[in-house]
Amino acid sequence: MENAIYHGIKPLGDQKCKISITAYKQVDYLVIEVENNGVMIPEEKLEQMNQALLDDKYDRSAIGFGLYSVNHRIRLAYGVPYGLAVKSEDGITVMVIRIPLEGERNEDVEDCH
Repeated sequence: MENAIYHGIKPLGDQKCKISITAYKQVDYLVIEVENNGVMIPEEKLEQMNQALLDDKYDRSAIGFGLYSVNHRIRLAYGVPYGLAVKSEDGITVMVIRIPLEGERNEDVEDCH
């Protein structure tokens, strides 16, 4: 939500923009989508962002620390099929969050405390 405001909406000043949040069940996981009609992300940047999220590696030139951190925490808690992805087309940018439905935890991850 913060990224949608600061990177998508705020740069447009007084222009009328919209943010919406949608959640739905898809197979055995929950999808949460935060979308805005603010500043579009260029295709090349979008590919870099999604690759960094997929690889779960912090690359300052591709994604900010906030997106990396949220994605990494989801991966630590639930495993590789879950996390963040970004899409941007037809004037809409969407941050997609995938997490398992309640009760599914990644048992292979050791407690980091």
